[in-house]
Amino acid sequence: MKKLLSFFAFVAIVISFAACSGNNPEVKNFQIKVQTLSDKAHFVITPPANNQKEYFFWWVKKSAVENKGTVRDYAEYDLSLFTYKQSVSDGLIQTEKSDCWTDETAYVFYPNTTYVLYAFFIEKDGDYAKIDGEVEYVEFTTMPENTLNGEFSVSDTKKVHFSQANLQNNNDYYFFDNQWDYSGSSKNFPIDLFQWNAITYCPSPFYVLSKDEWWYMLKTRPNADKLFAHATVNGTKGLILLPDNWKTPDGIELTTSYQMGIVWDENDIRYKHSETDYDGYGQNIYNDKSWKVLEYAGAVFMPATWSSNKAGWYWTSLDADDKAHEFSYGKCTLTLTYLINPKAKSDYASFRLVRDVVY
Repeated sequence: MKKLLSFFAFVAIVISFAACSGNNPEVKNFQIKVQTLSDKAHFVITPPANNQKEYFFWWVKKSAVENKGTVRDYAEYDLSLFTYKQSVSDGLIQTEKSDCWTDETAYVFYPNTTYVLYAFFIEKDGDYAKIDGEVEYVEFTTMPENTLNGEFSVSDTKKVHFSQANLQNNNDYYFFDNQWDYSGSSKNFPIDLFQWNAITYCPSPFYVLSKDEWWYMLKTRPNADKLFAHATVNGTKGLILLPDNWKTPDGIELTTSYQMGIVWDENDIRYKHSETDYDGYGQNIYNDKSWKVLEYAGAVFMPATWSSNKAGWYWTSLDADDKAHEFSYGKCTLTLTYLINPKAKSDYASFRLVRDVVY
């Protein structure tokens, strides 16, 4: 099988750096938020209040640090002797800044790997800089390859992470690069619309949710009706799914489908809006940059792959009676379990895979 494309994984840490060298340090307690994907990381670092000194931060694999002793040893000996010519860039030291970092993203990480991030103030001497005061540090770990960070309850005892994007078949099976990517090509050569038996190509450890698991996530888990939102992401219409512990990031506006008036109809056994022409896709519109903020926070986007990007149809796994269902949605509806014949050659839908959360 073709190697699956690596994609964003995410972990968020908000922490004070642990002091690791010096007596009566002049400065301490940098605040840092690390948001990691499988091969990328975004940093927001805030130095102590009212401190105008410039600073660097430096990251390195924890395994490499431990080859030279402990995390503390590395800071006390290797970094304490470090000087840096500012015109040189080795991929480890980031440009200094005296205020809070925003939208600073690095692209040199490996999936499922623990790193140590050090921060320290600097003293300039011409084109050179050296450490001034205390070195502080924090650890962070990237997500496994092809795995988004948000945790979604699919039963009373199980949570899952979603795959980076929809599955596609372009001479082999692998994931799209971005969550909004889709092709919706003809059934003569489906790229991301599959018959149910294509489930056999799902790469381990990923699998397809059952209809009961979709039902639990979208109807039963706490606040389930408030944890999805119709939206348009980078020009693609679709549905945003929000993790259990969702908190909308600062500076981002998100209107849930519930707030739009798309609520559960007990008679119709689905979510629907009272106005059949209501267009939920037009309420939350995000470009690449604003979507990445949501993605870092754990949001999942399910593109509408049917009817020229008007509706989404996604396979569930077979139930005990060998029946397949589809989770589907339109511009003002969300249907959790639509019974389908898995053997029918005319029935095509998308696959969005998940993997178990392991603690």
